[in-house]
Amino acid sequence: MQIRGFRNLALDWEIPVLVLSQFKRPLMPGQVPALSDFKGSSAIEQNAAMAMALHSFSPTNYQLLVLKNRDGRRGEFNLAFDGARFTFTRPEQAAEPAAGGITWQ
Repeated sequence: MQIRGFRNLALDWEIPVLVLSQFKRPLMPGQVPALSDFKGSSAIEQNAAMAMALHSFSPTNYQLLVLKNRDGRRGEFNLAFDGARFTFTRPEQAAEPAAGGITWQ
């Protein structure tokens, strides 16, 4: 099913639909993902209500990037990964003073 089909499914049934995508090419070290890095990015830009990417700085430090949000703001959420529980949480302010907040654009 194409991206437009998923959008129509969500609109017709009035349900959220989560679609996973891969990147067109590997990212360079230190490169933060952008919407244009998604495979089929033009269809995603045109049809998706929201597009997000999960970016890893280290095995335990991640950033959830809101790259597109039709009904709101874009931004970045700093997350800590707990591999033993396979969960993401907000990092504690004391552990990482620069992290833990939300940066909106």
